[in-house]
Amino acid sequence: PLANPCMGSLSNTEGKRYSCHHTVRNAPPQQHVLDAIRRTEWKPKVDALTCSTSPHEHNGPVTRLVLSQDQKFFVSASHDGTCKVFETQQILNSSGDLKSCLTIGDSNVGVAIRPRINDITIIENSHSVASGKSDGSVEVWRVDMVSKDVQLPLQAHNTAQMSATSKPKVSRVSGYEMIRKVKPHEGEILAVSHFNTDSASIVTYASQQGIHTWDLRSDKEPFSLSMRPEMGYITSMAVGNDRNWIVAGTRRGYLALWDIRFQKLVKVWQHSNVAPVNRLGTSFAALSYDNSPKPYVVMGCGLNESAVFDISSGKCRHCFRVLDPSLSYVDKSSLPTQCTSLPKLNEIHLSSDLEKRVKGVHKTMESVIDTRVAPPQPCIQSFGGRVGSSGTNYLVTGGTDGYLRYWDFSDPSKCFTISGLRYSQPRPAYESLEAASGKIILCRQLPVTKPDEIASATLPKLNKRGVVRPENRHRDAIMDVKKLEYPMKGFISCSRDGLIKFWR
Repeated sequence: PLANPCMGSLSNTEGKRYSCHHTVRNAPPQQHVLDAIRRTEWKPKVDALTCSTSPHEHNGPVTRLVLSQDQKFFVSASHDGTCKVFETQQILNSSGDLKSCLTIGDSNVGVAIRPRINDITIIENSHSVASGKSDGSVEVWRVDMVSKDVQLPLQAHNTAQMSATSKPKVSRVSGYEMIRKVKPHEGEILAVSHFNTDSASIVTYASQQGIHTWDLRSDKEPFSLSMRPEMGYITSMAVGNDRNWIVAGTRRGYLALWDIRFQKLVKVWQHSNVAPVNRLGTSFAALSYDNSPKPYVVMGCGLNESAVFDISSGKCRHCFRVLDPSLSYVDKSSLPTQCTSLPKLNEIHLSSDLEKRVKGVHKTMESVIDTRVAPPQPCIQSFGGRVGSSGTNYLVTGGTDGYLRYWDFSDPSKCFTISGLRYSQPRPAYESLEAASGKIILCRQLPVTKPDEIASATLPKLNKRGVVRPENRHRDAIMDVKKLEYPMKGFISCSRDGLIKFWR
């Protein structure tokens, strides 16, 4: 058997090692104070851009972001074939520029022939990262960190909370080391995830032929999960919070649920929109409709909407939908049915009948033709936030329309647009609709006023407004969003325009 690789241990502000899966019994007092501050209610501000990368940081679309569990660094993955490591501490001292400190990629290969990086994930309880590439390979590499003591200000030494023996440390990225690499020769790697068990450290990755696993502590594949070809290729994947189940979404809107303990396909649904499942997330919580915690799946699927589904019953509990600008001034009672109804997960009963499989292939060809003929529609590509049993539940979504929106589960008046509005564009209006099994929150995004629609009396005022501050919004589709809690609360977003931005 292979020796257990050194994945890089996590450390607190004093440099002591700890595990994210177990509570540290002898945690210092200031650590408890820091945790209490992190748990306080917080909201992002409107158009509060703190720092951003330069256009030359990445030479292609930035598709994924991953954040280390101790909040020391985050990693970006791009279609230019490189991963870049950014230290989070620079956000406090930055003058507006966000610069990478490490680049992982083959510099001897040109950008045109360098394989794209489709997805990345953090190896739990470590400083290691797993990346999936378009050439069919999965790489696991470790970010090396060095620590040094920090001289505290005079007032910090006088506080009663500081221990006499504790010395805070600051960590810096010093390099990286490639640990292992696997290439199953099954086409592009479409999604990557990782989870720990009591006896294994398993990397799950989705190829064009199904889901495979890779135990970092062994040289054998623990198990594999197959997907019916008529369902389409996998576009997103997520592991349950208890590490006992896994869900995967496909290009044709199917959602498959497996029991990891028995490697068995339990259920298959198809989203009522029959649209690609762009992003998945899992949570185990008790929402307002529940008496006890239940497993939930958050889906980004359909025409600019995201929804929270109860995976035990297949019912939708919350739906966050952006209306088309042509429906912005339509009364709520006059809206189309597809705008005022909850999305559904239609359960699919699989059969080995050859005739049904042929029909499935025929429908697949029809959907391919419809996709090519129909114009591209806005959709949700990423989301982040909190779906839990306590505190404020919210989502921050980013999509192909370039907007970052904050959705509150309980009150539509607390929802707002973080970024994406033009200067001449009015603020959107949010409203809610009650349904039988859940709630719908609608966003009425008002269109930008055209020059010929502006009254002639206000044109001289617009021409004399002087210098206008440049817009902070993303110029293209937002591909990923990650929440940062330390050293500053905020959200990190990446876009197809190649930029990474931090919003507080």
